[in-house]
Amino acid sequence: RAGELQGLVDAALAAGAPDERRGAYDLGMGEPAPDAADPTGTLGPEQAVAVAAERRLLAHWTSVAAAARAGQREAAVAAAEDAAEQVRAWGGQLPALPGLD
Repeated sequence: RAGELQGLVDAALAAGAPDERRGAYDLGMGEPAPDAADPTGTLGPEQAVAVAAERRLLAHWTSVAAAARAGQREAAVAAAEDAAEQVRAWGGQLPALPGLD
């Protein structure tokens, strides 16, 4: 998964996306809020953490896509689509798109 994500980042940077990566990130990977990662309460702990992480990636990539200039959005949209697929593959529910809560 890490290799896939690195490929998506590399593609976005090659397309001209700004490199806003930090040297370290607070992943906040403790127990996710039950209503955020698993509103139905049916996921195991590992699944809930994976769903929460992929949902964070989905939010990140949709923000990047929204901020990107025309012609530079394709890689960010592909990354967002991938994160959404991973949320569902882990058994999670997709959040509403930003601004459509």
